[in-house]
Amino acid sequence: MTLIFSDPISLQKRGDGRALSVQSLDLLQLGLDHSPIVMFDDFRVRGHPFAPHPHAGFSAVTYVFDDSPGRLRSRDSLGNDYVVGRGGIVWTQAAHGVMHEEMLADPAAELHGLQFFVNLTGMNKAIPPQVFALEGDLVPVWTGPDGDRVHVVVGDYANKVSPVSPAEPFKLLDIQLVAGVELTQSDGWFGLIYARYDAVEITHAGGRVSVPAGTATTVEGTGTFRIHSAGNARPLFLSGPKVGERVIQHGPFIMSDPAEIAAARERYQRGEMGHLAPYHS
Repeated sequence: MTLIFSDPISLQKRGDGRALSVQSLDLLQLGLDHSPIVMFDDFRVRGHPFAPHPHAGFSAVTYVFDDSPGRLRSRDSLGNDYVVGRGGIVWTQAAHGVMHEEMLADPAAELHGLQFFVNLTGMNKAIPPQVFALEGDLVPVWTGPDGDRVHVVVGDYANKVSPVSPAEPFKLLDIQLVAGVELTQSDGWFGLIYARYDAVEITHAGGRVSVPAGTATTVEGTGTFRIHSAGNARPLFLSGPKVGERVIQHGPFIMSDPAEIAAARERYQRGEMGHLAPYHS
C-alpha cells in the first residue's frame, strides 16, 4: 500500500477584506477533476446574507469553526430554517435542485467557517434534495490517551460515527493535536489535509511531508499515516471516493455533461427547485 501526498498548496485570497474575506482552493482549476471536493473556502463574513440561490448536482456544506464569534443561519426551499454555532454543520445535498440562503444568525458578529462543495455521482444527481444539520455539541468526539481529539463531523473515526449521513460516503474530521493521531486513506478515495493555525508534519511508510500553516496537501493511494505538530495545530481531514465521471461546473450547478447543465437551468427557471423569498428581519 502506498500513499502519495502533493506539495503544499497555497490558498488564494478573495473578497474585499472587510465584509468578506476568503482563503480559497478550486480543485477543478488545479486539474483534480477526480476530487469529490470541488470548492474549498475558509471564509470570514460580516453583514449582508447570501441571497437565495439555486444548487443542483452536488452538496454545499458549511462548517462553523470553533473560533467563530457568530452563528450560521441556513434556509432552503424545503422549509428548513437551521441555526448552528461553533462546531456545527449544515450539509445541503442539493441533488436534483434546491433553493438556498445563508446569513449571519448574529448580524453584529463575524462568521468564520469552511464552505466546500462535494460532487455527487451521476446516479445521485437526480435524487430528491435533502438537508442535514448538526450542532457542535452533538458532534461525536474521540479522545486519545495523550489528549488528542478528533471531532467526527461527518463519517467515522475509531469507534465514533457522525449522525450526518449523506447519500455518498465522506469524512470531515476536525483534529486537535497534542501528540499526534493516525489517519487512514481508504482505497479509491481522495483526501485533503488543511493545516489550520499551525504547521503539521505527516509521516507515512514512504516518508515525511511538511504542511505549512494555512496551506493544504492532497493525498491519494491507500494506507495509514500519522499527523502531528510542534504547536497546537487544528488540521482538517476531508476525504471521499474519487469521481470517475466528467465534471462540469456552471455557476451553481455541477453535472457531467452540458445537457445536464441545461436541464438544471431549465428546472430552476420553471420553479422546480422550489421558491425561497429573501429573509427580511
